[in-house]
Amino acid sequence: MSTEKNEAENLLIQARTCKVDLIALLEKIDQELENDKRNKTALEAKRVVKDRLAVKETMTGIPQ
Repeated sequence: MSTEKNEAENLLIQARTCKVDLIALLEKIDQELENDKRNKTALEAKRVVKDRLAVKETMTGIPQ
């Protein structure tokens, strides 16, 4: 029975370690998604500014 108890304790330790690793991985994925979202927002803002400058240039005839 002692062997079974040791095996059960070892499995429990392994499960807890996997849980910690999984939580860390999920947090990293969440951080990467947030960074990706920020990058897309910045690129969209850059595109909007560029489009507005192009429109202004067209309307005024003055290169921006």
